[in-house]
Amino acid sequence: MGRFKWQEFETGPAEKTSDRIHATINPRGNIYLNERAMKEMGEPEVVVLMYDNYQQTIGVKATTIDKRNAFRPKKKDKRVGGRILYAANFCRHFRIKPKQTLAFVRARVEPDGVLVLAMQDTMPAGKK
Repeated sequence: MGRFKWQEFETGPAEKTSDRIHATINPRGNIYLNERAMKEMGEPEVVVLMYDNYQQTIGVKATTIDKRNAFRPKKKDKRVGGRILYAANFCRHFRIKPKQTLAFVRARVEPDGVLVLAMQDTMPAGKK
C-alpha cells in the first residue's frame, strides 16, 4: 500500500517550565524547585524532606521555622523564583545517588501540600 510506516507523536508540544512544576536533583544532592513548584506548595519559608524507600519517592512539605530538621530553600539567583535545597545529608542518609542531574518527569503537589518527586520517574536534565 504506502511506503511509510508512520508513528504518530502522541506526547504533544513541551510545556514551558514556568507553566508546570519542574524539579531536578543532581549528584551533589541539590534539589532544585522552580517558582511554580514553590507557589503550589504555598511558598514556604522552610520545608521538611521525606522519603518513601519502597516507592523510591521524595516528599517535600512546608513546615514551621522551629523544626530542627527544616530546610530553608535558597534562591538560585536574584532574577529567578526557583529555589535550591542543599540536601546532601538527606541523600546520603537514604542512599540517593544520581549519576547525573535528573529531572522529575511528573512532579506534582498532592492535596495535602506535599510535593511528590519519584526517583523512578526521571530523565536526564540539563543542556548538552
